[in-house]
Order: sequence, then C-alpha cells, then structure tokens
Amino acid sequence: MMQVSRELPSPCWVVLQGGGRIQLDQARLTPDSVVGWRHEGGRVAVAREMVVAVEEREGKPGDAVVLIPMMTGVVFMVGMMVLLVDLAIKLARHPH
Repeated sequence: MMQVSRELPSPCWVVLQGGGRIQLDQARLTPDSVVGWRHEGGRVAVAREMVVAVEEREGKPGDAVVLIPMMTGVVFMVGMMVLLVDLAIKLARHPH
C-alpha cells in the first residue's frame, strides 16, 4: 500500500469501521492517520487502520453562494410567467 501524505478538501467526510462518519475541515491525510478539525469544533486524529474511506467533494463553498440566489431568481421568473399566462387566458375568455 502506497503511503500518501496530502491535504484534503474542506469539508471531507471520514468513514470509519462500523459505519460512523466524521465531517472534517482543514484535514490532512498522513501515512498513519487522518487529522483535521471537526465540523462542530475540536481537533481530531483517526488512525488509518480505523478509516474505511475518505469522501471528498470537488465543489467549492462559494458555489452555493452563487447557486442559491440564481435559483431564487429562476423560481421568481417562472412564477411571474405563470401569472402572466393565467392573466392572458382570463382576458381571452372574458374580453371587455
């Protein structure tokens, strides 16, 4: 088994033997352990023998900052279109 030492993206999830999961920020994989800060606070180190997997996500935290307002705008625009179509249908049925 190749011994690797590298930084892990924040956040990452360490899957333990028995199925437990720990979310870590500012984590590092070393030849003998995974060390980092618990998402809830506090430093933690887990022996690699206890680690089944390390789950890493490629997305950046800033992605959500852009995505949430964009999705809000899309929902607003769809709602406005539905109202306009409804108004057009009512006007077509009951011309004054």
